[in-house]
Amino acid sequence: MVNQLHTINYSSTAAKKIQERAIIQPVLFEKIITNFDKHNEDDYVDFYAERNIPFMLSRQGPKAATADVNGDGLADIYIGGAKDQPGQLY
Repeated sequence: MVNQLHTINYSSTAAKKIQERAIIQPVLFEKIITNFDKHNEDDYVDFYAERNIPFMLSRQGPKAATADVNGDGLADIYIGGAKDQPGQLY
C-alpha cells in the first residue's frame, strides 16, 4: 500500500531454504587439442595512409578458405597470415 511503513522481520527459523536442483545440460562442444597458431595483429592504423576509407580494412582478421587440397576427400582449411606472418594450411 502507498504511504505506509511496512516492517518485515525475518527470523532464522522461519526462513525456508530453497534447494537447488542440479540441471544437467548436454555438452555442445568438446575441448580438443589443435595445432592452430594464434593470429597476431600489428599496430598499423589504416587511416594514416588512407583517410577516406570508412573503416580499417587491416582489422578484419585473417581470411580463410576451404578446399580439398590433398585429395583425401576431406575439406582442408587455409588461413591467411597478417603482414610478415605466413598463411597456414590445416
